Amino acid sequence: MIAGVRDARRLSPEAQEDLRRRVVAAVHGGMSQAEAAQVFAVAPQSVSRWVQGNRARRVLPRVAGVASQASRKR
Repeated sequence: MIAGVRDARRLSPEAQEDLRRRVVAAVHGGMSQAEAAQVFAVAPQSVSRWVQGNRARRVLPRVAGVASQASRKR
């Protein structure tokens, strides 16, 4: 979790999205959902929902500072 923040709902919308993407990336990278919930200090149900939502959209997680090929200007 971000230092000094106990509740992710208090983060800016951009920071919330970054957190979701980082959690999903960690799970896709091999971390269990339970471990990701503990590491990122979020509810296990949130991790499950975010991972399922990501699978449903079939979108690869983007981490801050890394643009997908589709989002790059040509």
